[in-house]
Amino acid sequence: MIAAEGGINAATGLPDLLRLHSDVVRTQQMAAASSLDVARVEELLLRLDAVIDAVTAEVERARR
Repeated sequence: MIAAEGGINAATGLPDLLRLHSDVVRTQQMAAASSLDVARVEELLLRLDAVIDAVTAEVERARR
């Protein structure tokens, strides 16, 4: 996913991803409360979780 190249740390975008994750969770909760299409929000949340997992794994590999 994100590689530590040219002095750029793999964790550079992690805080932004975590904030985005929080926003999607909040959107999911609001959609559920208002009977909107929760399935689409949940799909986005699953995709976002996968990206966060990949970035976190890359950060861990870079630390070793």
